[in-house]
Amino acid sequence: MFPRIIFTIIFLGLSSGAIIQPRVSSNSSAAIQRFPFTAAILYGPTGYFRQVCGGSVLTTTAVLSAASCLDNQGRPNPVSQYRVRVGSAQANAGGSVVSVRLVTLHPTYNYRTLQADIAVLRVATLTYSAAVQPVAVAGANYNVTDNDSVLVIGWGQNQSVSAELRNTLRYVQQNVVNHSYCKALLGYEGLNVTEGMLCTGRANGEFCGSDYGGPVVHAANNVLVGVAAYSYRCGERRYPSVSTRVSAYTHWIVNAAK
Repeated sequence: MFPRIIFTIIFLGLSSGAIIQPRVSSNSSAAIQRFPFTAAILYGPTGYFRQVCGGSVLTTTAVLSAASCLDNQGRPNPVSQYRVRVGSAQANAGGSVVSVRLVTLHPTYNYRTLQADIAVLRVATLTYSAAVQPVAVAGANYNVTDNDSVLVIGWGQNQSVSAELRNTLRYVQQNVVNHSYCKALLGYEGLNVTEGMLCTGRANGEFCGSDYGGPVVHAANNVLVGVAAYSYRCGERRYPSVSTRVSAYTHWIVNAAK
């Protein structure tokens, strides 16, 4: 019998995480018990695994992340090249590390435009504890509105031009940006912003690099509303950050996690 994703009112019960940027202005570090749904996606094509992206625990055998963290021009990389770390606030130490058994990219994922930039990893069985819990996932009718507060957590880069990672989990608060405004602003730069995307402001910090794939949660109740997709010109906060809007893919997430 597969682990069950629990629905509560209009959202599923899986626990949630958020992402942060390469240059978060917040100094707020986080114990893993505060965000026990947060997972680190590790990549090791040569057998040496290091954190490259974030993720969120869905069930004891499924983790949500971004398709762009796991693909090679639209096709999944071999699962043997990935591991998932849970239960630790350190990107590359502590907690437990499990193997990945299957990677499912959303069928409409486009690696050029990052449309439907979402993926589910089926993993070896996780053990729930105070440091490992599932995230609450927004249902199809769950929406955040303009200026709503969201939390973004992750490890990320210290600078937009640096490969150095934040080793300790951190978080930052952002606000939802009007979709039409975001679409016009980023569209002027030649970027595609669709209804399946969620834009958030960078006034307090952003996400970038190794934060991609990490969860964006509604600050009011820690419901997962976004999966970090991209930040145009990471160091320039006048541009919104863009996440995959979870409510647009709820049913697919549930089915892929079974």
